[in-house]
Amino acid sequence: MKAEFPVIFSALARNRNFRSAAQELGMSHITLMRRLDEFEAKTGTKLFVRHNQGLKMTTAGRRLATVTSDLDKSMNRFWTAAKGLAHQTTVTIMGTDGMASFWLPHALEGFHEKNPGITVEVSLTEFGSSTGFRTGGADIEIAYSPPTENDAVIIWHGIVPIRLYAARKYAELHSLPTTFEDLRMHRLCMYENPGSVYNPGLEALEEIAETGLVAWRTRSTMGLGYAIQNGAGIGPMTKIFPNYNPAFDVIELSEDIFSSQFPVWLVMHMDTKDNKAPRAVADWFSTNLPEFTAKR
Repeated sequence: MKAEFPVIFSALARNRNFRSAAQELGMSHITLMRRLDEFEAKTGTKLFVRHNQGLKMTTAGRRLATVTSDLDKSMNRFWTAAKGLAHQTTVTIMGTDGMASFWLPHALEGFHEKNPGITVEVSLTEFGSSTGFRTGGADIEIAYSPPTENDAVIIWHGIVPIRLYAARKYAELHSLPTTFEDLRMHRLCMYENPGSVYNPGLEALEEIAETGLVAWRTRSTMGLGYAIQNGAGIGPMTKIFPNYNPAFDVIELSEDIFSSQFPVWLVMHMDTKDNKAPRAVADWFSTNLPEFTAKR
C-alpha cells in the first residue's frame, strides 16, 4: 500500500477520472476505486469527491498533489533512463480515439516503407488530457491543450477546424437550420468536454443544448462522429472525419451558422526528443499533419 498509493493518487489527480487513470495504471477501474477507498479509510481523509463527470479533489487532496509533483519528475527520470538501455524500436503516441482512428493512420501513409523497423503504438487518452510524459507512457503526445511541463518540447503546432454536421437522412426528415438559434429546434449530438479545454464556439453550442434536445452525449470523438453519421442529430466534428472517411455521408452546415477551431500541439520530452525512432515519427508527423489541420 505504501509504495503503491503515491502512484495511484498521482494518476487520479491528473486524470480526474477512474477509467482513464485505471487504463494508465494497467488495472481495472473497480480495483482502482477499491484502492482509493482503502487508503481514504486508513488515513481518515477524503481526497476526492466522486460525481457524474469524474473526480474533484478536496482541499486535502490538493495539498497532497503538491507532493506528488516531485514523484512525477522522479518517475520521468526513471523511464527516460530505462528507455536508453536498449535500442528503441517501438514509439508510443498518446492521443484521442479520433486521432488514432483518422489522423494518425492517414498521416503515417508511406512511413513504414522508409522506416520498416519501427512499431508505432497508440495510447488513447481523453480529450484535453495531458499525462504521457509524466508517467513514461508516451514518447510523443498530440494534444488539444498546450504542454505545461518545463521539460516538454513543442515539435509542431496547428489548427483544427470544427464545423457542425448532419447526416443526409436527418436533413431529409427534419430539414436543416439556417441560423445558430434554429439549433434549439433540432436534436443535438454533443461532446462531453471534461472542462480542461475551453472553446468559445462549443461553449455557445452548450448554451443552446441546455434549452434544446440533446439526443446523444459522449466523451468519445469516434462515438460522436458515428452518432451524427447515423442520423441521431446535428453535432460538431473536426473536418478531418468526413474528409477522410467516405462512409461519413454527412452535410456540413454553413460557417455562418457555426465555425470554430482547436489548436493542436505535437510534443516530445526534452530528454528523448533526439532519440532516433521517436524523432523519425515526430518529424514525419510534423511534415504530414498540416494537411489534416489546414482550413478547407
